[in-house]
Amino acid sequence: MARRIFTVDRYKEIERRLAEGRGLREIARALGCSRRLVREVRDGRGSPDKPRTATDPLWMSQLDWALIVHDLSLGHPLKFLWEEKAQHLTSYPNFWKQFYRKFPELRRASVTAREFSAGERIECDYAGKTLEWVDLTDGVIHQAYIFISVLGFSQLLFAWAAEDMKSRN
Repeated sequence: MARRIFTVDRYKEIERRLAEGRGLREIARALGCSRRLVREVRDGRGSPDKPRTATDPLWMSQLDWALIVHDLSLGHPLKFLWEEKAQHLTSYPNFWKQFYRKFPELRRASVTAREFSAGERIECDYAGKTLEWVDLTDGVIHQAYIFISVLGFSQLLFAWAAEDMKSRN
């Protein structure tokens, strides 16, 4: 459901109905808004002309944001800075969200476009944890290491389960 926009017409309609002596609940139900919004208009706090300001959480005042921005400019990852300076105050998703709300100009693209010519590059490595598999003939549990490679241009994947990470595999 889309969020309704608080327009001047809506503000005037709430004021008109309040002047008629209608109740908060009745106005909110008729206009499809919250009773809190109607209450704010009644008390003179809600106005579409002035933007709403969100208050920062208390933990934000306990951090040295200038130092965090400086460390970020030195190339430290944001998660490292959270672990060092704010892990005891809040969770990482909350820190991340508040940081980019406070400093939107520091947001970087989430995807780095890399272009390769065909046949120029391949990326490969062993990936993740080992997998266990059972040999049905004797019931022995074996470990399998997953080798992954990707062709740079076509992004074709190759995966292979190997018994160890030695070069012969």
